[in-house]
Amino acid sequence: MQSNNPKILSQESSAPPKLTRRKQQALLTKDKIFQAAMEVINRKGFSNTTIEDITSQAGVASGSFYTYFKSKEAIVLETFRHLDEIYEWAYQQIGNDTFLSTITRFIRLSCSEYEKRGKGIIRAIISNYFSFPEFDFFQPDRSLIRCLQSIVEKGISDGEVNSALTAGEYVTQLLSAMTGVEVLWCFDKTGQRLADMMAASIRSMALGMLAK
Repeated sequence: MQSNNPKILSQESSAPPKLTRRKQQALLTKDKIFQAAMEVINRKGFSNTTIEDITSQAGVASGSFYTYFKSKEAIVLETFRHLDEIYEWAYQQIGNDTFLSTITRFIRLSCSEYEKRGKGIIRAIISNYFSFPEFDFFQPDRSLIRCLQSIVEKGISDGEVNSALTAGEYVTQLLSAMTGVEVLWCFDKTGQRLADMMAASIRSMALGMLAK
């Protein structure tokens, strides 16, 4: 059965340990601060947003922020973790179809959720790519890369995708295109949806990847 929520599906059959009430409250407070940060950053912009703006929006004490996040930039890192959940969820929804349909559906589903975060936070993500030297946003085990790798590998295995390049080389090209579309969308003033722009770009690339 497919999940209707963008959450990572557990690969383990055993139920997770039950959280204490205190830990549940801590998770709720962290999420409240995170959601407040999304709202304020999208409204004021990342550089104009202060910690006080975020905690005021969340309705918590200023010092509470640092209990859960080291800095304002750490909100961006948390956003990437949320995005990984979206990619995992989208991958679970794509089903078993042709390569072209599968990759287009994966991109459209994930970007439809991604763009709900707002241009403000996505601009912040792009501008902070190099703010976390300890975190490689394009490391092979990130959800987006693993999902794309799996889709392309299946396409090659099924004989749909030209095997002139490896799956890894194709994924690098796809990631380059996706990053470019993200930037263009952030500057777009015509009201285009990220999901439409991204799906059109990746579908065009995917057509060029097909075996003749």
